[in-house]
Amino acid sequence: MGAIRMLGALALFAALLVISISVIGRHVNMLLPGAVEIAEMLFVVVAACAMLFATVDRAHAATRLILDRLPARPRDIVMRAGLAFGALLCLAITAGNIWMLYDVWGLHEVSPLLEVPIVPFRIVFILASAGMVAVLFWQWLKGPNREP
Repeated sequence: MGAIRMLGALALFAALLVISISVIGRHVNMLLPGAVEIAEMLFVVVAACAMLFATVDRAHAATRLILDRLPARPRDIVMRAGLAFGALLCLAITAGNIWMLYDVWGLHEVSPLLEVPIVPFRIVFILASAGMVAVLFWQWLKGPNREP
């Protein structure tokens, strides 16, 4: 899990660096072409790592107004159902992204300005969403976390 955290942190730092250089460059009249493209692609890596990390740590934002008032058994059932629905949603996202990757595979999709290939970033997102499916399914098998 540390590698995922480090990859996300490095991608976030790189995006921050690119955007900072771009802003400074605009002020000194030295533009950095493609800065937005680079930052957008780095944010795909940041988002993928953050979603996977939050899933593993059970750290997604949640409101538990009703759940905390339920008795233990119904609360476990609702929490298990939530894990199952989350896994199904991530499975649908993974399947949709695989389908989209299959459709554009032969097109050699690249970014408009710098012509950076898009496929590796699609694959990173697919791997992260598939990882989320596996983690949510594992959490569903183990049972809900009893801590708030």
